[in-house]
Amino acid sequence: MTRLSSALLLYLATSAIAAKPKLSDSWEIDDSCDVPRLEKLEDAHSEIVELLAKVTRDLAHVQQPRPATRWGKSNWNRISGNLAGLFGLQPSDAIMGNGYDPSEQYFSQVLYTYDRMYQALVKGRTVPENGYSGKLGNQNQPSKPLLLCGDTRAWEFFDKDAKDKYDKSKTVAEVFPDAAKAGGAFIRANRYLGATPGETHPAICNGIYGMTLQRHDLITICDNTLELDDEKWPVRDSGKVVNGTDLDRDHFGRQSLVRVMLHEFAHYYGSRVEGNEFKGLPDQQAVDTNACLLWIGSTGKQVREPTTAGGQNLPRQVVYSLRFCTNLNIDQTANKKTGKFEKDGALVAGTLGTTGPSVATWTAETYAYFPIVSYLDKWEWVKTGKARPLPTA
Repeated sequence: MTRLSSALLLYLATSAIAAKPKLSDSWEIDDSCDVPRLEKLEDAHSEIVELLAKVTRDLAHVQQPRPATRWGKSNWNRISGNLAGLFGLQPSDAIMGNGYDPSEQYFSQVLYTYDRMYQALVKGRTVPENGYSGKLGNQNQPSKPLLLCGDTRAWEFFDKDAKDKYDKSKTVAEVFPDAAKAGGAFIRANRYLGATPGETHPAICNGIYGMTLQRHDLITICDNTLELDDEKWPVRDSGKVVNGTDLDRDHFGRQSLVRVMLHEFAHYYGSRVEGNEFKGLPDQQAVDTNACLLWIGSTGKQVREPTTAGGQNLPRQVVYSLRFCTNLNIDQTANKKTGKFEKDGALVAGTLGTTGPSVATWTAETYAYFPIVSYLDKWEWVKTGKARPLPTA
């Protein structure tokens, strides 16, 4: 038996430690992320690395025909069930016989998004190479996309007629024409946002957990997300899952930094440039179990009408939480209430939303939940949102 020298063992051990992926390999971390925030971000990133590795294995597995062995069939069924429940990718007889087709329109979008996330967040590459701005890596420009913590500490306000922060020979409005319309600009790390004089910071984090501005190569993780104190993380806390655990109410999903970061990374890495056209992966409007579009009413609850009784337009409810992800993929074929809802004791017509893979593979939240349920693979999640025993093959 060949024995490795102690020096070689030490080298291998230290190399493995040195090679551990870090968030800062692929993202520039802004100074607004102080040490406690940075440590939490890196901890969440280490979980995401594990989740993406699991997703990569699972997606490779279902590109093969469904195995005949009991364990192989059960594992294949688990993955295809998650693909169906979250992305609307139903396993037809042809798929079971041949595996999911990587060239199929919607499955290819899933592969595209997770491959880019893996290349960046696990391999430490800048994806896309020059960012969506086309500026990353250029002279006097950042080499990586930027991650900010909160929206109150980082941005500086400049009047439109002030000298530009980076080119003193020009005014802010000459460098950033939108400043002329707004009156000024917030500037940070060669990124410009329109601003009105008197504003102290951009209102990025009003009522949300994070924001991705792809064309600025910028993600903001909001302070309320970084201050969550009852969250569960799928890798670290996987042993706490029991039969009946609710993924969202027990804080493995919705109120979890890991989910928020996956959501924002999906916005960034799931977007694409085709020719000269930028196509950003959005947040789709949510639907209820009858496929009626949802809006947010004045009390904060979901409603099925786009305006108030007084005619005021209401904000859309976007796909956010596991329930709204799976609502996109409910089979409405035999549902006599499709496109309808109850109002004053009667069924009335709502606004029928688009469902299925065309929207489910083109919204950020589904890409946040798929890695979580993939990692927590001892359980079935997507039918009820709760941990249930996997069906036997």
